[in-house]
Amino acid sequence: MRAFLAACFVASFALTGCAVNADHEDAESEGDTTENAGALSLYGEKLVGAFNTTSTSADFDNIVLKSDGTYLSTKTIWCIKAPCEPLRDEGKFIGYKPVKGSYIGGLRLLSKKSGKSTHYRVSLGAANESFKLAKSGTANWHKYESVGTYCQAAADCNGQSYITVKCLGYATCEAGNKCGYRCGVEPKKCDLSDPTKRYVGTSKEMCMVIRYTCDFAAGETSFSDDCGCGCTVAPKAACKPSGCSGQVCSDKSVITTCEFRPEYACYAKATCERNAAGACAWRDTPELKSCLAAPPPVE
Repeated sequence: MRAFLAACFVASFALTGCAVNADHEDAESEGDTTENAGALSLYGEKLVGAFNTTSTSADFDNIVLKSDGTYLSTKTIWCIKAPCEPLRDEGKFIGYKPVKGSYIGGLRLLSKKSGKSTHYRVSLGAANESFKLAKSGTANWHKYESVGTYCQAAADCNGQSYITVKCLGYATCEAGNKCGYRCGVEPKKCDLSDPTKRYVGTSKEMCMVIRYTCDFAAGETSFSDDCGCGCTVAPKAACKPSGCSGQVCSDKSVITTCEFRPEYACYAKATCERNAAGACAWRDTPELKSCLAAPPPVE
């Protein structure tokens, strides 16, 4: 059995500075069979909740340990120009009960972002209300207190426990990064950057008082929905080789003279497509460059 705790008696939330050298979990831990989310150990269930620390040297400021065995954490960063989005991590977590005779359990975070596994020692206070964490291999403990819920988006509220009214509705992420709940049908999420639409008005109220016209000759059509109103953008024609020798990449038929040039043969195996600017162009590949740069054959 792997040792989990050095010979140092540490009561919950009464650490006296004695370093605990336990980089691995106890083999008899409940967490050894909970590699997958959704199979929390009894100890892991005591860690579920949203927590915050005021310690600036901690790995994360906020951590949410969800009832489905997943977690999310954020770390505030300081920058010159606001707003600065906090660093975010998420993945699965496993809680390990203390070995017999000790108060120190374990927490392992398996990051989906980096693929790395990080171990922490846990001194548990009141279940689901507070704990202290120390990264394995260090003696620095950071106290975390329950903040009820924490979110950056409504989807973060899944797996968190909070009071909701008895109605059909949807989760929301309210001001102060708190999870909320609203009755009714969730509003449609509007994508005003949809390249297939050109919005003139961005609400039903706005669309009732404005007048506009679409370029029907170019294939545009008008639309009105919950997100607003405007014109659908006519799809662009596909890019294809054109010209007498297929040397021109265009979305229109192009007429060229029919003189023969050796480099025209290079385009036979090249790709004609739209570039980042939206214009038709030959795909810039090393093979095409090499072919065009090759000297003409000697007759």
